[in-house]
Amino acid sequence: MKSLKDVKAQRLQDPEVSAEYEKQQPEFDIARELIAARVRAGMTQAELAQRP
Repeated sequence: MKSLKDVKAQRLQDPEVSAEYEKQQPEFDIARELIAARVRAGMTQAELAQRP
């Protein structure tokens, strides 16, 4: 079975897939920072979801 990393690398060899992936990079960066902030705050996803 291939790992996610291997599948991603294979799919990104396709220029169309690679271009779309690059377009989404700002969204990936925001998501990564939000996850990091939640972890630094010591919160679970469920705790965060229940906050007003």
